[in-house]
Amino acid sequence: MEILVLGLFCLLLLGTVFFKGSLVLALFGGLLLFWGYGLCRRMAPISLLRMTIHGIMAARNILMTFMFIGVLTAFWRASGTIPAIVGQAAEWISPSLVVALTFVMNGAVSFLLGSSFATAATMGVISMTMAQGLGASPILTGGAMLGGIYFGDRCSPVSTSALLVSELTKTDIYHNIRHMFRSALVPVAGSILFYLCLGRGETAVGGQREIVDFSSYFYLGFPVLLPAVAILALGFFHVAVKKTMAISILLAGICAVCFQHVPLSSLFHMALFGYHPAHGELDSVLGGGGLVSMVKVAAIVCLSSSFAGIFQGTGMLDRIRDKIMDLSERTGPFGALVLVSAAAAVTACNQTLAIMVTWELGKTLMEDREEIALAMEDSVVVMAALVPWSIACAMPLESVGVPAAAIPAAIYLWLLPLWHWGMEASGHRWI
Repeated sequence: MEILVLGLFCLLLLGTVFFKGSLVLALFGGLLLFWGYGLCRRMAPISLLRMTIHGIMAARNILMTFMFIGVLTAFWRASGTIPAIVGQAAEWISPSLVVALTFVMNGAVSFLLGSSFATAATMGVISMTMAQGLGASPILTGGAMLGGIYFGDRCSPVSTSALLVSELTKTDIYHNIRHMFRSALVPVAGSILFYLCLGRGETAVGGQREIVDFSSYFYLGFPVLLPAVAILALGFFHVAVKKTMAISILLAGICAVCFQHVPLSSLFHMALFGYHPAHGELDSVLGGGGLVSMVKVAAIVCLSSSFAGIFQGTGMLDRIRDKIMDLSERTGPFGALVLVSAAAAVTACNQTLAIMVTWELGKTLMEDREEIALAMEDSVVVMAALVPWSIACAMPLESVGVPAAAIPAAIYLWLLPLWHWGMEASGHRWI
């Protein structure tokens, strides 16, 4: 019965994507399905309600992070931080290199911050603004951004996903990081080569456009770069991500008022509804952000996180674990873990829950703890970002205004599990 319910949920999600329906409604339908499963198991409605609330409460830190991201992206626009960085970078970045540099720069910042979401809200927005002005493909650039932000999210010592995997497997995070760099070397090199080749071709077809002359509308001196400097400097010293973003927001608000002459009274409205300049030329490039822009992804998180409480409370996944061992005999241990990761990412709808579900179902596939830690980092941690309805994918793409069509261009996220699987099939041992 468990497989039937999960199968119906997957069909509901796939149908929603195919017919371009509402993901929030599809997830709500999934919640009803899982409630129906619990009722069939003779569980009281009040117990199912408690499970649902318990799952949502577990995501409160993520929801708070979304609030910071919504305000941050609005204030960085209004303060002149993004225009200043884009204006300076456009002077020395070749249009043919912008896609490859998007991958590299987002990878570097995400390694420093340890957060894919914070990186998408900062360097991701900057990269997409720059690419738009240089005539690069938004789909290709969006894919490069998505792959880049999960490079650091996977292997940064301050990454919550890396710390979670380390905690679940009872392994040393720095040993895990050393293994992760080894397994990522070829996928990273392959991704950069891909973006260098395709980026040049896309720019040649699309043609270079002129970047908006931001100096006509903003003061672009060094002070407006302080919000970005704060993100990098505090990330280097491993300051908590939410605290780092709060300081950057404060600096951006000061810059907006003091240097861009934004009325102090309008900051609250901007924090809620985003930055929308009066000039149409600017609004098409810089408009966006605000708490309202995070409402959809917050709803996705609440609904998908509620599933975790139901899975745990009903024991829905317990009977599936034995079948995973049989599967590994045909696909190999990592192959089985990849398939479990794909199923977990599709049904969990967020990275944290997908990691926990994959660990619960696949922890007996490998005896060596460091080996399974690396296997999880090379599978579920990055594969969660390939599911359009997963918050790991939806939130970054929403932040930069790119559709889900960019997912196939996130080459790093595809290459990493395939490279690991291929090497295992050839007899290579990573540990």
